[in-house]
Formats: sequence, structure tokens, C-alpha cells
Amino acid sequence: MVDPVDSRTYTISEIEGWSEGVEAVYAILCRRRHAFLELLNNIDESQFNAQSRCTDWSVHEVVRHVRDVAKVHISMLDETEYPFGNPGNFSPKTSPAAWMSHSEGESVKETVNELTQLIQQEGELFLRRAMEGSPQVRQGPLRRKLHWSVFSTHTIWDAWMHERDICIPLGFDVPLDGEEGRLMVMYTLLAASAPAAWSGDYVEVAIKLYGSPDCTYRIGHNNSHVYVQTGGRSDVGGDMAVLLDSLAGRGPELSEILGTSSDAVRKLSLLRAVAT
Repeated sequence: MVDPVDSRTYTISEIEGWSEGVEAVYAILCRRRHAFLELLNNIDESQFNAQSRCTDWSVHEVVRHVRDVAKVHISMLDETEYPFGNPGNFSPKTSPAAWMSHSEGESVKETVNELTQLIQQEGELFLRRAMEGSPQVRQGPLRRKLHWSVFSTHTIWDAWMHERDICIPLGFDVPLDGEEGRLMVMYTLLAASAPAAWSGDYVEVAIKLYGSPDCTYRIGHNNSHVYVQTGGRSDVGGDMAVLLDSLAGRGPELSEILGTSSDAVRKLSLLRAVAT
């Protein structure tokens, strides 16, 4: 377990964004994108062909998916046409696999080169949107209305989780600094709260995560908007990395990790069912 970074309170809200501001999200986007490209430049052909942690995808296929999500992110930032048909038909469980047909037979070099170009464009568009001070709210990938920077945070989180899907089978670490770790923890909990909120059955729980930057995170809602906030007395607890993986459909069920099948645990487990 690591010591908490500081005692301040941090919040991420679906509608208001992250309490540290869009500039902090941009800085983390840049660092994670740089780390991901550095990873890709340091693995060989046999490793690209290796099985990832995603049952149906090789490492190269995971990279193709990350590239596809970058295209979706850019279309949101630039308000251009959605790259994969009707966005209203998006399903987190089936659409990413269907997108793969658009790049069937593509070489690793082609994928990495395009991703590199997209990342540069993505950063420029994010900065432009941030400088405009846009308060725009968009439909997010998990059928919730999100501040545009929270939509961007979903993109960072998706790439980070898939970076873990590549690195863990290959025996590599996926280090995060305090701010990156905090945002990834808080967004994972926000995303896991989305499916229950579709029916207005909101999650209300405080979770202690051993090894996390802030130790305890409280999930709640303000009217119909879900938020995650640091601090408070915990109701349940578990190891950070194991729990975050479980929420995203990797490893043991959440009830097994936390030793309870409470109503809050049941609601948080819904993301695993709808997205994997």
C-alpha cells in the first residue's frame, strides 16, 4: 500500500468534469499517449502477434482497437462524422469487434503510424476545445450524458486498460503517477456506476482501495448526475489493481474480491456484464 498523495478532496462528475480541470486531463492524455507509443516502439513482431489479456484479440488487435477509439474521440472533439456508422447503434459489448473489419489485413506498421498521426491531431483538438472553455455535454460511450472532457477521460481509461491487457501477459509494468492513478481510479468507478444509473437505480457506496492515491472513494449522485469523490469512511475495500480490473471485466467477480454481494456491489458489477 502506498501513502496517500495529499489530503485534498477530488471529484469527477459526469456533467462538471474533473475538479482539477481540463488542463490536468490534457496533461494526463499526453503522458499516457506518449507512454503507449513508447511501448509499441519497444515490442517486436512476435509480441504483437502474442495473445493479449482480451480473449479474442492479439496484441496487434488491441492496438487496432485503441486506434479506432482515437478516431471516435477525434470525431467528438472536432464535431465531425462518426467514423463507424450510426453512433446511436454503438454497443460496448459488440461494436469494437465489428470495427475490426475496417482494418482487416492491416500491418503493425500501418496501425502504429496511423495511431501516431491521430494522437497528434487529438492533442491539438483537445487543446483547442479547452481554450474555448466549452461546457459541451455529449452522449458518452456508456449511454450517459458527459462533459466533453469526461468523454475524453473515457478514451484515456479505455487505452490505459488495454495497455494493461498488452503489458501484463508480456510481463511489463504499467506505471502511473499519482495524478494519472487518481483519475483512472475515479473514472473506473464512474464508468462502473453508469449501467445502474440507466434505470435511475444509482450506486451509493464508499470503497477503500488499497494501493490507491487517496485510499477511499465515495460514489454518489446529484439529481441524475453521478459523481465520484475522494475521502470518507469506507463501506467495503479491496486491492486497487484487482478491483479495477474486475470492474472492467478482467479477473474475479467483484463480489468475490470484496467478500459481499451487497446491493451496491451488484450494481457496480453491471458494467462487466454489459461491456465484456
